[in-house]
Amino acid sequence: MSKDYSESFLKLLNSITAKRPRAVIQHIIEYGYITSQELKDTYGYNHPPRAVRDVREHGIPLITYVLRVQMAETLRLIDSVTLKMSSM
Repeated sequence: MSKDYSESFLKLLNSITAKRPRAVIQHIIEYGYITSQELKDTYGYNHPPRAVRDVREHGIPLITYVLRVQMAETLRLIDSVTLKMSSM
């Protein structure tokens, strides 16, 4: 996925050293997105919006999607976050 981003943007992403935003950024670079459930299950972040906010506070633009998934009789909302392409 990293080939989709400009070299200067990747340099900015890689300059983030704080643990929580770095984990979010690296996951998005590798997989293209991260969900609230992945933040909880994989990284143990009990407040996923805080982890995403940390990334935004470092000046990294993100796009947030809310997906509705219907499983049997249950309607579930899934938050998904991806990097906003930047021409930096």
